[in-house]
Amino acid sequence: MIDKKLYRDPSNAKLGGICAGLARYFDCEIWLVRLITFSLFLFSLGTWVIVAYIALYFILDEAPQKFSEEQAFASAYQMKNKAWKTGQSAHDILEKIDQDLNKSEKSIENLESYVTSFRFTMHQKFK
Repeated sequence: MIDKKLYRDPSNAKLGGICAGLARYFDCEIWLVRLITFSLFLFSLGTWVIVAYIALYFILDEAPQKFSEEQAFASAYQMKNKAWKTGQSAHDILEKIDQDLNKSEKSIENLESYVTSFRFTMHQKFK
């Protein structure tokens, strides 16, 4: 079983990152959690929603660095794991990853050709 922990997510925050953290914890869209929170505020529990929101801000820890790195990767490729969520198709994401890997491969090839060259050897000997 995956051990999930609830965090505030300041990287996607509008007001403290509470809704973003809840969305991450329950694996749903942030806008949906914000809509539910706003609806609860308007239609029934206005004061209690504000109190709970402020309490969660002080109770919840900020997301760790690993959490932020995963968010950055997912947003770079606009990955969505549910069929009803919008985002790029799997084919488009794979093409973008392939392009990124091809760029990296070219850089590595250039580095390898320099390291194995006579020029590199001479630079090392005459430093």
